[in-house]
Amino acid sequence: MLILAGRRMLIPGGIVIGAFILFVLWLTTLIETAVQLYGSSANVNGNCNQYVTGQEFKGVSLETLAYLTQLNICNCWKAAFAFEIVAAVLYVWIGILAYQVQNDPDE
Repeated sequence: MLILAGRRMLIPGGIVIGAFILFVLWLTTLIETAVQLYGSSANVNGNCNQYVTGQEFKGVSLETLAYLTQLNICNCWKAAFAFEIVAAVLYVWIGILAYQVQNDPDE
């Protein structure tokens, strides 16, 4: 895209189509992650709340390392879900901007 923009050959229609395709892919990933994270059976968030949250370990031990590893895994799932939401919104925004450029009445 940067090369096409530098050569003044960037086509807004292509950006709209590309943003839509990427939005659909990211939305599918977002739904899949939401089902795994917050689904009804064997969900990650429920397991995190049951086995990790509220069970703090202190000191230098194998249990502390296991707790920190489990906490990291739980936080990575939540961060991935948040990043997917942000990416989906970004692709919608890119599509809207490209559509506005394509339908600019001033040209």
